[in-house]
Amino acid sequence: MWLTSLAERGHWQQFLDQYRSNLADDALECQSFTARIELERTNDLAPLIAKRWLTPRSLPDCERAFDWMRAQNALTPELIEQRARMALKEANSGFLSASTKTLVAP
Repeated sequence: MWLTSLAERGHWQQFLDQYRSNLADDALECQSFTARIELERTNDLAPLIAKRWLTPRSLPDCERAFDWMRAQNALTPELIEQRARMALKEANSGFLSASTKTLVAP
């Protein structure tokens, strides 16, 4: 896919020029977050990432965005707890274990 190729090569402006949120899957949405972070277009970004954070499964393409949230102190214990509860509800114990490590990470 063209957008994935742009993201892999770090062509963030081109990526955002072509990106359409209404057509995006999880990976593309996460890559759009990375593009905005890399281009320092972070106004109003935290709520979008927080919304994507609230999933009971791993989103590897979002790790850069989640790291940015941590750096902004925007990944609150409440958000971490909500995600953990979602993983519990889905009986996703492996993901639950990995996601709750964030609670004790510096």
